[in-house]
Amino acid sequence: MIRRCAALMAGVLVALGISVTTAAADTPRPAVVVVGVPGLRWDQVSAAGTPTLWRLAHTGSVGSLSIRSGDAITCPDEGWLTVGAGNRVVAGLGAGCAAAIDIVPQGQGARIGSYPAIVQRNLDLNYAALPGIVASSLSPTTCVASIGLGVLGAADGDGHVPYTSDSLQDLAHCPVTMVGLGVVTDRASAAVADRDLAIVDRSRPAGSVLLVVGLSDTDPHDRAHLHVAIAAGGPYRTGSLRSQSTRRAPFVQLIDVAATVLELRGVAQSSHVDGQPWRTSGHAASVASLADEDTAAGAAGAALPWVVVFLVVLVVLGSALALTARRRLAALVLLVALAAPAMTYLVDLVPSYRAPLPTLVIMAATLVLAGGLAVVTFRVGEKVSWVVAAGLVAGFTFAVVALDLLTGARLQLDSTLGYSPLVAGRFAGVGNVGYGVLASSAVLLATTIAIKRPGWRGVALIGVVAVLVDGAPMWGSDVGGVLALIPGFGVLLLLTARVRISLWRLLAVGVSAVAVVVVFALADYSRAAADQTHLGRFIGKVLHGGAGTIIDRKWHSDVDLLILNPATLTVPLVIAVSLWLILRPRPRLARTYARHPELRFGLISLSVVALVGLVVNDSGVAIPAVAVLLAVPYTLLTMTALTGDTSPEPPPGPPHVLP
Repeated sequence: MIRRCAALMAGVLVALGISVTTAAADTPRPAVVVVGVPGLRWDQVSAAGTPTLWRLAHTGSVGSLSIRSGDAITCPDEGWLTVGAGNRVVAGLGAGCAAAIDIVPQGQGARIGSYPAIVQRNLDLNYAALPGIVASSLSPTTCVASIGLGVLGAADGDGHVPYTSDSLQDLAHCPVTMVGLGVVTDRASAAVADRDLAIVDRSRPAGSVLLVVGLSDTDPHDRAHLHVAIAAGGPYRTGSLRSQSTRRAPFVQLIDVAATVLELRGVAQSSHVDGQPWRTSGHAASVASLADEDTAAGAAGAALPWVVVFLVVLVVLGSALALTARRRLAALVLLVALAAPAMTYLVDLVPSYRAPLPTLVIMAATLVLAGGLAVVTFRVGEKVSWVVAAGLVAGFTFAVVALDLLTGARLQLDSTLGYSPLVAGRFAGVGNVGYGVLASSAVLLATTIAIKRPGWRGVALIGVVAVLVDGAPMWGSDVGGVLALIPGFGVLLLLTARVRISLWRLLAVGVSAVAVVVVFALADYSRAAADQTHLGRFIGKVLHGGAGTIIDRKWHSDVDLLILNPATLTVPLVIAVSLWLILRPRPRLARTYARHPELRFGLISLSVVALVGLVVNDSGVAIPAVAVLLAVPYTLLTMTALTGDTSPEPPPGPPHVLP
């Protein structure tokens, strides 16, 4: 009897499963109309000038679109190729943004003669992009039509488009239609595009989904911009757009359009498609706030080189003063230099990008905030010790970055030492520069604790917190950072515990770093697909295919950085000088090492973090640079030269670095 009941229940469940599956398979999929408008930005949208866009922005889902493709400036041809590839591509059709496309009519459709050359050029790059993958994935059950200038987005992998038209009302021939409107350069041309968009919106099939994208910049000599993204109809209600490629509303990427089209049509996403489908999230961002996102990103990008020079000048000035007899002034300047990186994040709390001269405002505000912290810690240095003063600043810096990551990384976005949606390397978590600040300040804080309270427990605590904040998927989600932090803190733990460092112990530390990354990735993979970060998606590709292209891209990117980037050529010199100062210190530094051997241990640990971070990150050259900016003022503050110590110099001969 029990067996019969069990069999009956199993049969019912199977039947239900079949019926549910069949119902899902029979669910009608909406037609999709993708409207690409080169140059369209949110500051060109208004109720009076662009009423159709204004209406769609208040009835659909809106986002700030990062159009970054294979080049720093994305031209219209690259924009449409990106829509058809779902990955970063280059057009390879000539210089500038005025390259001609050889379109050959073919029946009702067309063929792009230069398409094989475009495909081959992108196969030679590191993104594993395959132009035309969207149309190829939809074929043969779904055709993709082209209206106007959308032919590059509608082409399949061989450069064929089954149906082309010049009529904005001809939207019912294929379930997916790529509509290309004219280039927008100002509000007047935006109004023209808006009138054409009104025709498309009235003519699209009932129940269809409309995706409007400002798919490119228009001037290769201008800076990159963020552009319009609107999704209306189907699952898109009034709200802000986000995707798992950005993990932050209201930001989406142009590479996400392909994944969105494929999901709407119920087609599995190819491993060559790197974007993620658009989702509606929360309340709709206002048009003004979306325009502000572009202004903020542009201001941060323009300020970055000047802020870096400013930080370097502070370190150089403090170092020069440390060589003179003006010890108190040197200490004050060095404290300012040590505090300044953290303050570049706090400055991001106010909209400095709205100021007439945002770069000057950012530098001035950074100097004022860093000066305030320096004055407070300067008194601590005079009354207690400079080691404690330097440690307090390092701890404050670590706390600022860590708390920011724990609360959504608000300060990382569009800060000068954070990341930019224009570059589109990251939109959430911690970037390489932010990681450099986090890791360096964590090591220096742990060094201070070891100096004042010898032992390994305080070091272990800081290391665990740093690894969790940096690597956990919901916070930093940083693979390369964990791979560098654990070896660095592992070495510091061994040194502070007076344990002999051997090859086997170093190997165990390295294996531990990989194991922790795997644990983070598996934990991320166990979450719902809509909540996964790149860590979980990578595990999915390992299990289901496609991981090889990611590994290959990262490997080639690292190699290109280490070999071809001129900035990287300075790294061996920096490393050589650092090792020389650690292993062959000058007399004043040698006296400091003799008094505080943990300082040497900390610098060794920081060197490990910087070197491993350089190798395992695809833009890792920033990590040793940031480490130097923090390590130099910290070391000089700790040196006995600032305390007026007159103890005799240590005897000559190589010092013992390891216990």
